Amino acid sequence: MTAMLVHIVAAGFTVTPDAHGGPGGGALQTLIDYTAFILLGGCVLAIVVGGGSLGFAAWSGNYHAGDFGKRAIAGGFMGAVIILLAAGLVHFAGVLAGKG
Repeated sequence: MTAMLVHIVAAGFTVTPDAHGGPGGGALQTLIDYTAFILLGGCVLAIVVGGGSLGFAAWSGNYHAGDFGKRAIAGGFMGAVIILLAAGLVHFAGVLAGKG
């Protein structure tokens, strides 16, 4: 019943994401680019800190620091991959939804 209601309500609306004709489209793209740059810098920092933690763990035998380092490196790497693929993932979701 709920799925049918959502389908009926959403049937009258369409979404066409296009910033070319809208006001501030260039500024929005600049904001997106700058945000991605800052977040990628955070991912690089996470990988560097994780590598340092792994080095400290190897030197001192601290297993907790080693686990933290592995999680930080994996998180930084996966975060960077998701940030770099974000536009493609959103476009892919639109194609799956039949809007692309």
